[in-house]
Amino acid sequence: MGRLFRAFAGALVSIVSINAFAQNCDLGGQTNFTCDSAINAGSSAQCTLSIKNNGTADCVGNWTSTLASFDPGTFSGIQASPIFGNCSFVGDVNLPTPIFNQTVIHNAWKCVGSGTLSPGASASMTGRVKPDAAFNSSTFIAGYMLTFQRTGSIGGTQNLTSYGGNQITVNNCNAVPEVAGSSPSGVPYVVSWNAISGAPSSGGYEIQEATRSDFSDAVTTSTLSNSRTFQHTVAVATTFFYRVRPISCGGSAGSFGRSAQIVVLPQQPAKSRDFDLVVPLGSTTPVSQTVTFSGLVPNSTFTVTTDKPYLTVTPASGAVQSDGTVTVTVRGDPSGLFVGANTGTIIINAPAAKGTVIPNDSRSNSTTVSISLVTPVNGSAKVAPPPNDALIVPAVAHLEGVVPFRSDIRITNAGSSAATYLLSFTPQNQDGTTTGRQTTITVDANQTVALNDVLKDFFGFALPDDQAGGVLDIRVLAGSAATTFVSSRTYAATATGTYGQFIPAVAVAKFLKAGGGSLTLTQVAQSDSFRTNIGLVEGLGANANGRLRVFGSTGSSLGEFPFTLRPFEFMQLGSFLATKGITANDARIEVVVDSPTGGVTTYASVLDSKTNDPLAVSPIQTASLSANRYVLPGMADFASAVSNFHSDIRIFNASPFAVNATATFYPQGNGTPVVRAVSIGVGEIKVYNNVLPGLFGATGTGGSIVVTTPANTPLVVSGRTYSNDAASGGTFGQFIPAVTPAEGIGLGDAPLQVLQLEQSANFRSNLGLNELTGNPVTVQIGAVVDGSKTAASTEVTLAPSEFRQLGSVLASLNAGNSYNGRVTVRVTSGSGRVTAYGSVVDNLTSDPTYVPAQK
Repeated sequence: MGRLFRAFAGALVSIVSINAFAQNCDLGGQTNFTCDSAINAGSSAQCTLSIKNNGTADCVGNWTSTLASFDPGTFSGIQASPIFGNCSFVGDVNLPTPIFNQTVIHNAWKCVGSGTLSPGASASMTGRVKPDAAFNSSTFIAGYMLTFQRTGSIGGTQNLTSYGGNQITVNNCNAVPEVAGSSPSGVPYVVSWNAISGAPSSGGYEIQEATRSDFSDAVTTSTLSNSRTFQHTVAVATTFFYRVRPISCGGSAGSFGRSAQIVVLPQQPAKSRDFDLVVPLGSTTPVSQTVTFSGLVPNSTFTVTTDKPYLTVTPASGAVQSDGTVTVTVRGDPSGLFVGANTGTIIINAPAAKGTVIPNDSRSNSTTVSISLVTPVNGSAKVAPPPNDALIVPAVAHLEGVVPFRSDIRITNAGSSAATYLLSFTPQNQDGTTTGRQTTITVDANQTVALNDVLKDFFGFALPDDQAGGVLDIRVLAGSAATTFVSSRTYAATATGTYGQFIPAVAVAKFLKAGGGSLTLTQVAQSDSFRTNIGLVEGLGANANGRLRVFGSTGSSLGEFPFTLRPFEFMQLGSFLATKGITANDARIEVVVDSPTGGVTTYASVLDSKTNDPLAVSPIQTASLSANRYVLPGMADFASAVSNFHSDIRIFNASPFAVNATATFYPQGNGTPVVRAVSIGVGEIKVYNNVLPGLFGATGTGGSIVVTTPANTPLVVSGRTYSNDAASGGTFGQFIPAVTPAEGIGLGDAPLQVLQLEQSANFRSNLGLNELTGNPVTVQIGAVVDGSKTAASTEVTLAPSEFRQLGSVLASLNAGNSYNGRVTVRVTSGSGRVTAYGSVVDNLTSDPTYVPAQK
């Protein structure tokens, strides 16, 4: 929340004027809201809301007065003039228009009454507001709203709505420490905390370090500074806890505030598939990791190289051991590296005993080592509500078990100056205003940072038995939200590769509120082949309740189920349809918000029951759908020993009328289009499995499907492209949402951004392009790779409605090994409009992840 203001207010006033000599009620500009300018932490501030009739006649009507807060806090001792009537606690109150992107005030007391305010008279409402115990900012913002509706016949003010807030300075005696979430064994790290005014001259601070969260084994030291360096050497992952207090604050002993924690990590096993060394940002201490390659010819010679200057390997050459292994030490210098993962490749050149070199027991001749620079974390919860341009990643995870799950985040600052972001994690099934962890990162201009395994590396969920899942909130503190792009991939990390799903970040402005219609999820199922988890997230920092409505493919209702979410809560409902006794091969789920407060987004994670491959389905707000052309790129039918991909599509008619649509398949390479008529009943889902041969009679090809209607019609069109797995009988697939022409770009528009691309021994990335309007277009494709701010580029011209996929696009642009690639797509000529996507394919599992372009 911006805190560069002392007070702010807005007012909506309706005035009826009779003539200059008539007696009038006059409330315009007469609302006043004041609070104590400063309080000590733990104390409360007196706030007074008043209004004066500055007219010459009575103001007769209905009155409401409200005291509330923008920040977490509570009001007590409410008193009000009789004209304001009865007072009660009402919770959240919506503002008529946003103020500094804030739309709700919280923990509100409202007084409602009717009566007369005489000329020159005033009415007031007072109360004391106390910031929550967990609130640790130096400023607190209290809020108000006052309304008047005239019932008398006197002229002047007819209606008034006034609302705003006031800033209170909090003299905070709580020292809140922060420290990196994890650090390597033997590497120094810094614990820092907020400076308390006067503390250095009053004895400084006490800092306690413990290995138990209750601090029963604490070791206490003192310092005049507001930071201290620690270092530990460990053989197993070990958590260290810290808490701090000023020895004296305001003439009395300070108290310990919220604690912080760090996990100190030993080296990874030398035969790991890849290596991630987490280092606190700013450290200049080199880190090392032992790496063992296996499957080599005993006693043969080898050489080892690396493709990054900050990594060195010793020995660089020698003889293979008699057991066919080579063990080397990789050293990394974190000096000058970017925040996030900086990944290099370690390459061995030696004869292989098993037909190919097999480092770490995987079929490759290389492995990766990442130096992940991480920023300090504190235990702060979110401040409610977020600005409308905040981005929410609905689900992130670090889950250990038989199949571990991880989440990798990419953040691009496409602006011309550095941007700073506040990242807040709220654990699953928690109130986000009371529980969470936060950190801040800065991203240079035109840079993409890689936050690999974000909950482990950045938020400290690094113990071998950690089970962490929840929601990630990303807010712009400095820079522009318009040039910020975020992507996320959550995946199962197995010994034989990964199985993942793309999860888009959702802007808070797009969260569903009461009266906004519904969010629709298609492509969901509960059967022998698939099961469906449903995720729900509250994004506005207020309580929310609503319903999950389930429908079959013909539009028949299969049930309606209520849900309740606390502020910022993330909830995942595992095997949702099964728990409700519903079996359906092709269903849709609608999310409706009923409460006057809160905002909700959702997703479906559809898992193949045989392979456990997840498919993330994004919601569509059907009330905002209006198009007559829907384009599905990346449709395929290939069945050979080399390529095995197929596509299913679903078309849901959300209009109140039956729809006669046209579906056209445009083969890649400008083949002859194939046209089919499609009729869709009200509420019906048209189901086309293996759509290219089934509907269009096309095999051994790929391309796009365009669904058109005579007039703008709300259709939800989606596809799934997948490979069949002969071993299990299951599938590995990716969800593909349709794109309308308005969602693409044309000449003069800012470029599309495709994040999360990789070209390495582990992954390859294809780029899909599709012209959306039936007009020619030429685009420039640029590749921005690890640590770079400049792009290699090429131009591609697309015919009207043409679909084209560029295989291994980063390799085609000579990007080399790239673990954090981004592609930009800009229209340079032509009247067409274009969309793009990335398809990131795991080379071991062949599992694809569809990454849509963002604009």
